[in-house]
Amino acid sequence: MEVVYQPSPLPIRTSADVNFDFAQRMLRTKDEEWRYEQELRMFVKLNDPPDANNLNRLDFGPDLELKEVIMGLQCSVRDNAALGEALKNCKNLPQRHWAYTRLDAFALIRKATPHPWPI
Repeated sequence: MEVVYQPSPLPIRTSADVNFDFAQRMLRTKDEEWRYEQELRMFVKLNDPPDANNLNRLDFGPDLELKEVIMGLQCSVRDNAALGEALKNCKNLPQRHWAYTRLDAFALIRKATPHPWPI
């Protein structure tokens, strides 16, 4: 699915606005300052049973390559270390960044360092 870029969050006027269609739009909406990414998103069903750690996985292959991982505000420094361990066998090591929300706009700020406060 193509991502829709817009300058402000999707409005919610009443609880009736929050429905399946709204959730679908939310999953493919980003701030317009990310338009340069020309992002496509893929939603897949994980039909295989979970592994021994109760995790489901989608294998990367010739048509799907992990290029970047962006960690959100709820990711800890410990999560970052675990991510590094999980990515160490990637053929092409993906970039890793932290994302912060701006309080004054529907936007994210990407940084190479973790947020300064503990989560």
